[in-house]
Amino acid sequence: MVSLLITCENRIIATGMPGQTCTIGIWGGKHVIQAGKFDEKGQCIFSAKLIKSLLDNYSATISEISIIYERYSYRTGAVYIDVNQIKKANINGEWTIESSFSSAAVELLKSCSSLCRSPVKQVQIERIPELPECISDWIYTVFSCASVFDSTEFYVDEELWDPLSMLGDSELRKTLSSCLQYKNGSDPPNNALNISCIPKVDRWLNRMKEFTTWHSVDERLKMFKEWAVEVAEKNPPYRNAISLLNGGQFLSSAWRSYLQGDIGTVPGLLNTVNSESEIINDLKRILESIVMLRFARFERAGVLLGKGVSSTEIEPFCKLLQDVTSIARGGKASTRVIVDESDILIVPLTDLDRNFIKHFGLLAGDIDKAKDYGRNCSDWLFIWVLIMFLDHYDDRIIMANHLLDIQSIIPLSPQRNDIIKKLINIVKEESQWTHSLQK
Repeated sequence: MVSLLITCENRIIATGMPGQTCTIGIWGGKHVIQAGKFDEKGQCIFSAKLIKSLLDNYSATISEISIIYERYSYRTGAVYIDVNQIKKANINGEWTIESSFSSAAVELLKSCSSLCRSPVKQVQIERIPELPECISDWIYTVFSCASVFDSTEFYVDEELWDPLSMLGDSELRKTLSSCLQYKNGSDPPNNALNISCIPKVDRWLNRMKEFTTWHSVDERLKMFKEWAVEVAEKNPPYRNAISLLNGGQFLSSAWRSYLQGDIGTVPGLLNTVNSESEIINDLKRILESIVMLRFARFERAGVLLGKGVSSTEIEPFCKLLQDVTSIARGGKASTRVIVDESDILIVPLTDLDRNFIKHFGLLAGDIDKAKDYGRNCSDWLFIWVLIMFLDHYDDRIIMANHLLDIQSIIPLSPQRNDIIKKLINIVKEESQWTHSLQK
């Protein structure tokens, strides 16, 4: 008969007949780790360090250590845990757990496999057992990453639970907290992002790359401009940072079609853009709004722009388009109608739209130059916005007559007839008002 004593969690002491041998192995398996001999005190000591070194090449993730003496196997209660194997198994989803381990822990580790494999909306947990620190740290790491990157909700005993609260003041918590700040519209601090502490789950690493790419205001602005230049000058595939984000290639291809004048294909291409990236979705909204304005679908543009954007770099341009849309719909002109050159350069535009934006900026300053451009251009959208902005009757009549002369280029849309009726009424009513003044 053998008796066992485990002390300080760092060794196993078996007690038996001095001089006889015993063997340490894996419970329930045939794997033998090491043979030992009882000393004169009848003790055989196996250190945790020795056991670990002997099991380094053993394939099991979690196993209970056993003592084999006189052909009988005795359970020790000591569990060998290969954390690296567990991490690898969770991420790959190719593993089994020995039944000797806690059933509650097994369920948590199975949840880790599911969370690593694909996004999960909710995870229900009955209880969180006491676990070795190396295991609990890993479980909380996976749960926290799922919470931040996949927006997974965790419930313990039907109560909403935040796994980040279990991370303490760790590098991982600082990094994930910065990612949450970014998701909420803030730029995370440079020194709080450490991609090395994120498990090697592809979709989480891709999200981290997005966060780390855009952690600096200057870097973000630089990347937007690099994207604008490449899309304006080259055909797909694209290598810039924005295009490499989820959905970025489809977005950039849609923008390229717009720049090449193939505007009719843009809505269909944008429908293929399905991304979790706020940057991609912001640029998608901006391009769709430009196209809707060009299609004389002001109401749709208003709906799109009403949501605003999350990216601070393109917020000024979004507000500029909001002004354009507001005036085109008959709203009051904003006091913001001032265009900075950087607002234009932040996104790639056709020559027509670049000139539109440039001269739109004159409405709040040199209105005479804006009118000269309107009288001599064939941009129906600019002329229409100018008419809706002007207060002077004579100027409105001149511009309305000009747009009526080229009305065939106004796209077919639910609002086209309203535009033409408005132009006719301006010419008719304001001509009558001018005639009455002359009397």
